[in-house]
Amino acid sequence: MSSNRLKRTGANVLFTSGAADIVQLDPIEPIRVAGTTASEIGLVPDEYNGMIIAPSGTLTSRVVGVAQAPITNAQHGYVQTWGMCAVQAAASQIVGNEITAVLGAAGRAGVPAGGVDQVIGVVLSVNSSAGEEGSAFLLIE
Repeated sequence: MSSNRLKRTGANVLFTSGAADIVQLDPIEPIRVAGTTASEIGLVPDEYNGMIIAPSGTLTSRVVGVAQAPITNAQHGYVQTWGMCAVQAAASQIVGNEITAVLGAAGRAGVPAGGVDQVIGVVLSVNSSAGEEGSAFLLIE
């Protein structure tokens, strides 16, 4: 098998201690080259597994997206990373300015503090008070 090929799994992989574990690959991206006894396959965990809401205080990692509906710790969900998005915004926004996560209010977007925060997007509309929904164009990579 050629080296450095990335493939998606077709299901959530759960391994046992036995030798007969099966990994279902995505049928859209099959392996087209036969493997040998010297072939190696490795699995990489999903980097978005275990996400938490941005806490009120110090961030524990980078901002990865904006949830468009509440996601509890017992659920799966989607987060938006790019494009026009509704965000819970801080007051004093200016259309066209960059926004970042506000550390004093969990899940809220606001003005970067001194250029050290991770920019998550650009303001598209101004809300009348803190905590209201506003629109932004997300630029999270």
